[in-house]
This record gives sequence, structure tokens and C-alpha cells, in this order.
Amino acid sequence: MEESTVFLCKGCTPWQGLLLTVSLLSSWHLSTNAHMTIEKVPTLVAEGDDVLFHVNDLPEDITTIAWFKGLRNTTQGIGAYAPHLNLSRPGPMYSGRETIYRNGSLLIKNVNPMDTGFYTLRTYSHGTMISITSAYLQVYAFIWKCGRLATSSQSTIESLPPSVAEGRNVLLLVRNPPENIVEFVWFKGVVDFKNILGIRNIADRKPTVWGPAYSGRERLYSDGSLLLRGVTQKDRGLYTLRILRADTGNEEALVQLQVESK
Repeated sequence: MEESTVFLCKGCTPWQGLLLTVSLLSSWHLSTNAHMTIEKVPTLVAEGDDVLFHVNDLPEDITTIAWFKGLRNTTQGIGAYAPHLNLSRPGPMYSGRETIYRNGSLLIKNVNPMDTGFYTLRTYSHGTMISITSAYLQVYAFIWKCGRLATSSQSTIESLPPSVAEGRNVLLLVRNPPENIVEFVWFKGVVDFKNILGIRNIADRKPTVWGPAYSGRERLYSDGSLLLRGVTQKDRGLYTLRILRADTGNEEALVQLQVESK
């Protein structure tokens, strides 16, 4: 893997001064740090809110912190910060609303729907990238009304068939979904960023955004149901569906996938 060269220099543009010749030839999984995590505060973000990507367990002895918009496009830099010099530089995606803190956290003020998407934090030590972690931001254009839109019953997931043979397809069918759905998020396992399979926004009808757990064999339907094609033993286990509602509430439904051995 070819790592990035990150340093301060004279005669460079502000962004190039901290991030120069960024070249990442590795995949998302190869360079993901196992300990550093990002917590989004608040969890649900409405247009006009301020949102903080709070970083936990920032690696020690880092020389540069860099935030990007997106997952892998290193040209979409928001900003970089050198803790040992207390020096920061804006990137091409800097809008004047972002602040990077010494602990690596990123604050975005007065968010709008255009801010929706993945945000990636990369940390470097003397020219070598040592961690990469991403988080997804969804900005809702809420229409506030008195009361809440209640659902008649709790959503559930049914595996069709209940037990699937290796190599066959299985549908994780959503039963009794709420009427005021904004977004579906599927996880392979418990709710954790690294377990995201896919995100389907119903409000803006954008294409599915696939996450780190996506294998290329999944399909996410508009009703929230998830199709798994050509299942293997690695697909067995817990699946979690998180449903975000327009009334700022959310629901979770779980299903255990059984895969028969050949």
C-alpha cells in the first residue's frame, strides 16, 4: 500500500501545505482503525442544527488530522490540523462552517440537506496514514407539527424462507412498517458503523448508499426489505434494521438468518 505524504511546507497552497501527494491504493477495510470511533451528536440532525462528529480514542503521536467529505475521494478535503504546531488549514470543501478540534472532532454549524453524506477522518504520523474512520450524516428538512405520527404496530422482519440453503437467495421481509418513514438502515449484526449494509432514504428517493458490510450481493427495496443473493455460511447471524421516522423517532427490528450447510 502506498501511503500519503503529509507535511508542512512553504510555497504550497494552504491545503497542500498540510496534505500533499495524497495517494490511497488500499481498500476501506485494509486501513480502518479498529479502536477509533466517531459519535454523531445529536443522533438525528435537522436543517439549521449544529452537528459534532465526536472522536473517541484518537491514536497517540499523530502529526496531522484530516477530515474529508465522502469515503475515498481525497480531493474533497474539508480541513487539516497539526496538533503539535496548533496549525490548521482549510481544504477545497471548507464552507466556513467547519471547525476541527485538537481531539480530532469536527463541528459543522448550521447544516443543510447538501451536507448529507459520509465524512471521513484520516490521521497521519510523520507522513504515514495510521487510521481511517467514517461516519454518515443525514440532514432532515423536518416539518414540525404538534403531536406525533403514531404507528399501529411494531415493525418486524420475516426471513423468507425461514432457513435458506447455501447458494440460494433469501428475502428479509419488513412487516408492519410505519407510514412516516424517512430512511431505512440495515446492519449485519448490531448497530455499528462498520456493520452498515446499506442506507435507503425514502424522502429524497436517492439511490441506496452501501456501507462497509456490503458484499455486492444485497439489494435494498423501497419498503425496507433486504434481498441476499447466493448466501454463504458467513451470511448467517443477526441482522438489524433501523427505521428513522419523520417525527424524529426511530424503530429497530431484528432477525436471525439461518443458513443450511450443503
